[in-house]
Amino acid sequence: MQSIFDYLDYRRYLLDFYEWQKKKHPHFSYRYMSGKIGLDAGYLVKILQDKLHVPEKYVDAFCTLCKFSEKEEAYFRTLINFIINPIHIIIRIWTAIIVFKPVIVLGLVGAFVKLVGNGISIRVDVLFGRGGRSRHATGGLDRQHKEGQDKANP
Repeated sequence: MQSIFDYLDYRRYLLDFYEWQKKKHPHFSYRYMSGKIGLDAGYLVKILQDKLHVPEKYVDAFCTLCKFSEKEEAYFRTLINFIINPIHIIIRIWTAIIVFKPVIVLGLVGAFVKLVGNGISIRVDVLFGRGGRSRHATGGLDRQHKEGQDKANP
């Protein structure tokens, strides 16, 4: 089983986790997994099919089932937030993902700029600085977001 840190989509991780458990333990099923979590089996299947998201009240149960360390749990929660939140929150979460997995950032910068390019411009040097990652990766993004709110709410 791959590490949670090898994933950018928590649902893909959960599907791989399910398949890995199923290979190790033939009795492991959607119903068994959903029973351990306290979630309806049909809802679990829709999560694994990328149709629904994990409800907040079940995140702890998923973390317990997957036996995450504290750092793995924090990353898992970050991935959930990355997928389900609006773009201004995604920018902050993206910064958190960089902290967990700086290696992936270089390959995803183009996709990230496209994702947030609709109304928000990001300079790559703001994210990375000269000698590597910047400690203040959100740079002017908070200011841009605030200015956008001020224009929307005069």
